[in-house]
Amino acid sequence: MSTCLPDLEWVRARDGSRTARFRSTQRLWGDCSVPRRSAEMMLRSLKLQGRLSCLLLPTHPHQVAVCLEKTPDPNGLIVILESESEWGVYTTCCDFSSEAHRLFFAWDVPSLSRIFEQNPGLPVPQQFIRLPVSDQSSCEKTIEWCQQVFSQVNQRQTDRLEQARAREIQTQRHLLTLVSGRFQLWHDADRRLADLFGEEVVDLDDVRHCASAYIAERASYTCGLLTTNVGRTSQPHLIRPDLPWICWATVGLIPEYVASCPRDGLVVIDPEWLPRAYSVGWPKDRVAVGQPDPLHYLGGDRLVLVYDLPDMTPPPEVVEYSSWRVVWDSIARELSCQPHRLAGDVTGYLERTRRRFGVPENDFPVQPFIQKIVEPAYAMGIARWLIQQSIPVHVWGKGWERVDEIRPYWNGPVENRSSLDQILITSGGLVDIFLTEGHLSRYLGVPILKTVGRSPQRILQEAHQVFHHPSQTIHPYPLVEAVRSLLNY
Repeated sequence: MSTCLPDLEWVRARDGSRTARFRSTQRLWGDCSVPRRSAEMMLRSLKLQGRLSCLLLPTHPHQVAVCLEKTPDPNGLIVILESESEWGVYTTCCDFSSEAHRLFFAWDVPSLSRIFEQNPGLPVPQQFIRLPVSDQSSCEKTIEWCQQVFSQVNQRQTDRLEQARAREIQTQRHLLTLVSGRFQLWHDADRRLADLFGEEVVDLDDVRHCASAYIAERASYTCGLLTTNVGRTSQPHLIRPDLPWICWATVGLIPEYVASCPRDGLVVIDPEWLPRAYSVGWPKDRVAVGQPDPLHYLGGDRLVLVYDLPDMTPPPEVVEYSSWRVVWDSIARELSCQPHRLAGDVTGYLERTRRRFGVPENDFPVQPFIQKIVEPAYAMGIARWLIQQSIPVHVWGKGWERVDEIRPYWNGPVENRSSLDQILITSGGLVDIFLTEGHLSRYLGVPILKTVGRSPQRILQEAHQVFHHPSQTIHPYPLVEAVRSLLNY
């Protein structure tokens, strides 16, 4: 493909972004002197749906760049250009080299079809994106031939899915594990599972590998499917019913048992969850307890608080309701300074705060409030309180640099799992500020300082006990044995 049109030169637009100008006429590409700013204004309210979207006939490369920025990685974007010759302009104006795994360009039926031929795990786009500056008549025509291609791709994927489900179960003893490839602090149970059964892995964070047909094909050549916190009820027709689907439940969400799939299995990280599993239909012989291998704890001279502190600015859906905003701001102020007000009753605390301000219960988003403001504010408050009590503590994770009194104790973000494990094994113990049930950190064999539901006096007492007499907790439920017992090998 050509890299640029011969009559073009590269210049800086008025907003500082790179653009192209025709030498013969001195006309700017797209007839826009502020392409970056214009794109940001056009796409400021863009809301995307599904794993893959399709941008129709942009008039400037920065419209693609801004659209891609609003497309959260790992989701992807297909861009339909007017002609192949534009491709060089778009890739020269903006550096898309790091986005090759999720950005695709097409300009006609063959080029669009080729994208799916080269990426058989790519799903069909769920949304067309039209820009107000694009010619709407041309957009309509483009949609017609795009939909023809997408319909053909969808039919091929349906056929592939059926063929995979009809394939005989393999006799080899390797499993397919579904994982999220990107590291997210404290959300890596799937990767720990893959480390134990990693013969075959599909990275669901790669948009090129998340089509159901692709997963079904990969699974059909193994003796079973391994997932974390997702069971067959989420996609009942993904694999054949006699192919085992083993789910490792680590967050208290127990998928229901499907009676027509008797070889499926459930591994729970906490033995106290067994009655809950039985209550949703799981037979006792199809449930096991499994916990990750404990880390090789070495010990250290400081406690660690490891948490990504999000921006606690109220999101638009909270700002939209003034009464919700009052509750949000009250929690942020109170728990970030007086964390012991939580008193261990998370939902009760939130309900009391809501009632104090006369906010109706109807449609009040309890779980989003707990995840996005109660837990972050509590984590900040506990960090402040430990520092005030002169407890030796190091703080790790993103966002803490914004808190002045904590910044001197902040050691930086945690970039990957090996860094996380190194922090834990060389610590004096981990400060447990997590409000979720069954948090993975409690099963890694590292001394834990519990704070939720503890009085200040008890936290101080246990902090000194953990710090001066650390002991590694060894869990008697090996994950490997649990999975193998359900697979009968």
